[in-house]
Parts: sequence; structure tokens; C-alpha cells
Amino acid sequence: MKQFITFVFSVFFLLSFAFVAQAVTPTIINFSPTVARGDDFIRLTGSNFVAKDIAGVYFGTYKASSFNVESADVMFVRVPTKIADAKYDIEIRLRDGSFAESSSTLTINNSITTPSVTSFSPTVAKSDDLIKVTGARFVQKDIESIYLLNSVVDYWFVESSTTLYMKVPLKMSDGKYSLRFNMKDGSVVRAPGLLTVDSTTPITINSIAPYSANHTQVITLGGTGFSTSGIADIFMNTRKINWNLINNNLLNFSIPDSLPKGTYSVRVVTSSGQNLYAPLKVNITDDGKAPDKPMTITSFPGVTATGDVINIDGDLFEQDLIKAVSFSNTVPEVFQAEWWDVSNPKAITAKIPENMPLGDYTIIIDTVYNQKYSATSPMKVDSVGKNANTDPTNNSNDPSDPKPSAFTFSGLVPNCNKGDIDPTTKLYETPCGIDALVALVNKVINFLLVVVGTPLAAIIFAYAGFLYLTSGGNAEKANKGKGLILKVLFGYVIALSAWLIIKTILWAVGFDDAWSFLV
Repeated sequence: MKQFITFVFSVFFLLSFAFVAQAVTPTIINFSPTVARGDDFIRLTGSNFVAKDIAGVYFGTYKASSFNVESADVMFVRVPTKIADAKYDIEIRLRDGSFAESSSTLTINNSITTPSVTSFSPTVAKSDDLIKVTGARFVQKDIESIYLLNSVVDYWFVESSTTLYMKVPLKMSDGKYSLRFNMKDGSVVRAPGLLTVDSTTPITINSIAPYSANHTQVITLGGTGFSTSGIADIFMNTRKINWNLINNNLLNFSIPDSLPKGTYSVRVVTSSGQNLYAPLKVNITDDGKAPDKPMTITSFPGVTATGDVINIDGDLFEQDLIKAVSFSNTVPEVFQAEWWDVSNPKAITAKIPENMPLGDYTIIIDTVYNQKYSATSPMKVDSVGKNANTDPTNNSNDPSDPKPSAFTFSGLVPNCNKGDIDPTTKLYETPCGIDALVALVNKVINFLLVVVGTPLAAIIFAYAGFLYLTSGGNAEKANKGKGLILKVLFGYVIALSAWLIIKTILWAVGFDDAWSFLV
């Protein structure tokens, strides 16, 4: 177990080192509108937009009045009010000194009167829904008509110069539609993105009755959007049940005979994978009857250790029917699993008790109907584990355990499976087991952090300093140098911190320096 914990921490360390080696920089793919004036909103699309990492957004040397990150792919930026007419690159400047720049320029023309559209919501609607359109310079008298693709929008009105409302036309077919404005001067303004029209009524559950019932009664669910194609399954707790559709607003089901007395949540799984729960739980007031088909145990680990979590495979497992998972030896003594869970009808996960003596055990499943289902073959509990290279009668969690033999190395590779074979264990004195793997990981970490990481960090520091000192007023070059310094410093500190955290955790759980690979 010590070797396993040590190995897990070593992998974590290597992953943390690899993680800090890469810095994520946003990218700007496009923006709209491409022509704007002061105080307009610009919609940027791209990737890796993170609000806390952004120091500011600039149009040339002009700083944006404000910005709002809607998602990792979309952000909105407000053009400063007093900005000169010109073409500008859009630049996102990060707090670490790096930046992302647009591949095309934004034209600022403060004399334009044509409206611009930055967004609309919702982006998914049905016929006759009200859509809010945001942008700039909306004037009712200047707009000739509004279209969703080739369908004219009959109802719309301008609320303010930045907000317009419109209704999706009646009997609009489901699909994706572009939104455009035909202006009275002959120009055309297009909105970014597409509006999805979907007339399907969403599935909701509003009621359940009766919520206290016996096995002879039928339960009714009330709601909206019910259909055989929209609903995939219905469950009472973990039990999948049969159901009957009455209409789009009602369905019913009977309580399975084998469900015992108790309280059950009712869960509807839609065809899209959404989980919907009834507003009240159902209380079954009478006892059910034992299922006709028995549970079966088909496979499990042949050898395991105390405290281990094991998988028990079989069939017809049900969480609500199982009262306990136990392990019985020949004394006989019965030890209940510390915890157990039915992940699906063919698999149970259970934890072996920490205080269970070594020996052979039969797995037993007890049901609420006092049925017992047993495995047909025993499971050996060995506290050392089946892959241990030490004496299997010795408890591997004992602090008095002998420490693993020291390894010599050929480069990064430990020398193992060499020399004499121990006559008792029939193994090499330094076998190629988990100890050798841990020693190898230790060697690789030391190599990456000390031999590679430290000199590499020093070289990058020197290069970044050279860029900064020789920038000669070149802001891009200075920012690049400053960004490199901050990224390398941050990465190196994180790598050292990961080393220290793992070292401290291992020490706290009882590993001394000779056993730990972090020396």
C-alpha cells in the first residue's frame, strides 16, 4: 500500500510539472461589427477568454471603456467614447504581460448612422416568442423591415437606441435562421450567429399523485411535453420501471411488486440525457414480495487486502433490495462491508473492513426479504496484497516493515532482477517490482527538476531579460520579455511547491526520507 500511495503522488508531481510548462493565451478569431463608432459594443469570438486573466482590451492605444466575458469563446467590448476615426487592431492584454491581437482591423467612423447588431437572446425560441436584440443606433423610422432568412418579421419595435424587440413569426418551421435588417437607405445589417427555432415543448414534471400508495395503486405524473420519443426511462430510486403515456401532460406507472416499503424519489430521464425529478417522493406503505429471479455473483478478485475496494460482478443487483454485503469465514465469523454501492444491475462496489482477519471468505448478499445469495468460491484476504514482494504473513501497514533495498542505477534506469535469488522468497534480492518503479520515478523527477528544469529556467530568464533590456521602446518586444519572465517564474514556483506539498503529505502519513522517493 505504501508503494502504491508513493507512486500516485509521484505521478501527480509529474503532471503538475507538465501542467505549468504550458500557458494558455486567448485567441481572437473574428469580431462584429467591423465598422463602429465610439461607445458601440463589439462582439469578439475566439477561445480561452478568462476574465480574471485580462488586464484590459485596447483599440490601438485606446483602452476599451468596459468588457464582459460571456464564455470562454465570446466576450463583449465597449469602444471608448472619444476615439478618433481610423483603423485599429483589437488587442487583449493579459495580467502576465502577454497579449492576443486580432488578425483584421476595426474601422472607427464616428459619423455613421447605420445600426449595428451585437447579439440577441434567447438564441433558441419557438413561434411567437419575443426576442431581444442588442446593438447600437436603432432608429424606428430608419428600418424598412426585419427578416429571419426569407420570412418577414411582422411585429417589432425599438425600445431604445441600443435595444430592439421582435417576435418570431407564427407557424415558423423548426430550423436555424439568420437575422437581417433592411434599411430604408438600401443598406443591409446582419446579426452575428443564427436563431434556432424549435417548437418542441420542453418536458417538465409539475405533480405526482398519490404520493403515499401501496403496491396495488397506480401513480400518475403531471407535466408538459410528455412523449414516447422524448422520455427514455423512469426510475424509482435506482429501479427502472415500466410506464404508460396517457397524453402530452399525463403518464402513469405501477409500483414494482418487489420494491420494499419505504420512500422513493421518481426520476425521469429524457432522450437528451436530462434528469427530471418529481416534486414529491412516493411513500410505499406496504411490504412488497421477493423477486422471482435470484441475484447471482459471477466474479470478484481472487486475492485482495483489508481496506481495499473491490468490484463484485453478477446480475439482478438492486440497491433498494440489498440490505448488506458481508464476508464469512470458516469460524464462522461474518464481517459486513464498510460500505457498498450498486453501480448498475451487474456490478457492486464494496470496501473490505480494515479490521478483518486474514483468511478465506465467502461473499454473501443479504436482501430486505431475508434472502441470502452467496458466491460459489472463496476470496482470499491478504493484507499485503497479491502483488507484494515481501513475506505475505507480514502486515504491510506495520511501521516496523523493512525498508526496500537501495537501488543502483545505469543512467536513469534502476538495476534490478540481478544478482542472487533469495531461497525463501524465490525472488531477486532487488526485484523489478513497485519499489524499482518508484525509484525510477524519483530519478526522473530529480532529473526534470534539477538537471533540466533549473538550467532551462535560468536560460529562459536570461533570454527574457535580454528581450526586455533591448526592446528600445518596442512595446511588443518588452511585453514579450516581461511575459516570459512571469510565466517561467510562476511555473518554477509551482513545480517547487508541488514537490514540497507531496513531501509534506508523505511525511505526515508516516513515510520517512529513506522510504519516500522525494529525497
